[in-house]
Formats: sequence, structure tokens, C-alpha cells
Amino acid sequence: MAETLKVAIIGAGLGGLTLAKTLLQPEPGSRPVEVCIYEAWDHWKVRGGALGLAAGARILRRLGLGDQLAEVANQVDGFDVHFHANGIELRSMHLPACTAMRKDLQKILVDSLPSSCIKLGHKLVEITEGTDEVTLEFENGESASAHLVVASDGIHSFARQKIFDGDQPVFTGFRVLYSISSKPFRADPTVANVHWKEVEGAGYGLLDMTAGRGESR
Repeated sequence: MAETLKVAIIGAGLGGLTLAKTLLQPEPGSRPVEVCIYEAWDHWKVRGGALGLAAGARILRRLGLGDQLAEVANQVDGFDVHFHANGIELRSMHLPACTAMRKDLQKILVDSLPSSCIKLGHKLVEITEGTDEVTLEFENGESASAHLVVASDGIHSFARQKIFDGDQPVFTGFRVLYSISSKPFRADPTVANVHWKEVEGAGYGLLDMTAGRGESR
């Protein structure tokens, strides 16, 4: 029997959780995999609001989470998007996608994984590459080893900085602001509007959509 491949995923965001779910559903005859997710925060919380899912929705369904997605998404069959510029509607199109809140997607994935493969309160502080394995050291004094380490710890990734020698993100000039209302105010949650406005040479985009179901949408 082939040696079990030990995979350490740094960061329990949506990417890391989805990867863990995928690795824990191996194809017949594939090498056995042992997965552990290490999250710096000592409790569950999410940054960001809604997330649009097209290919992501197909992936979740393939992982057997289609019913759970349907319970939290605004519309699993897609929605109609209307594009406006300076008050004039330019066109509309149907997008085969849905939207859901990040916290709901996180809960779906966490609930589907064995609790033993997720370790909260493990902030990575050192990575040491050996001949066959990588050794991880955490701020809480614990250590672990793995054959493969996946950096899924976000924009301020320690793993990325370690590998690329202090690489830092570069500001592109774009800013994103969002707000969430717990009160439904759209007659049809399958309709979204994109507005583009220009004021004194500066452009502003506004996306108005229903971001899932339930409270805080």
C-alpha cells in the first residue's frame, strides 16, 4: 500500500476548507491522504460579505453539498443582471450563478468535515523544509509535519511571505465598499443591477443584489 500523503492546509477560509473536502473524497485506487487544517484564529469568524458562485457552485454540488448550498443561496438556477451607465440601461444578461454569504458557505464546509482535521488557534510562525517532510511551528508552541503544505491563509499570508521573501500586495487603486441589510427590500431576489457612474473624471461601480437567504443579507 502506498504511503499516506500528509497534507497541511494553512488557513481555514473557503479555499482551504474546499480543498480539504476534496482531498478527503479520493478517487478509487488513489494514494491515501491525511489532511489537517491549521487556522490562526481561535474561533470561527469570517471577513467579507457575499460571494458569487458559478464554477464554485458546481464544485460544491460535486462534493455532495448541493442541498446545503440551495438552503443558503439566493437562487441556485441563476439570476438576471441589468447593466446601467450614468442612469441608462445598456443591456441585461442571465448568469448561471448564485450568491451566498461567506459565513454560510463556511458553515456548510466546516459541518461536512471531520472535526479532528481542523485545528483552531494555530498561527504559523515558522516553516522548515526537510528532505522528505516540512516542519511547521506555531505560536502556541506546537509543531507538526507534512509532505505537502498549502498556503491558504489570505492576503497577509505568512507562508507566502516566507516562500517569496517578504512579498507584499500592491494597491491597484480600486476600493470596495459593501453594506448588508437584514431587511428584504427587493421584490425579486433573482434580479441584480450594476450601475456605473462617473463624477469629475472618477468612475464608481455599484452592485445591487440579494446575497443569499435569511438574516443579514
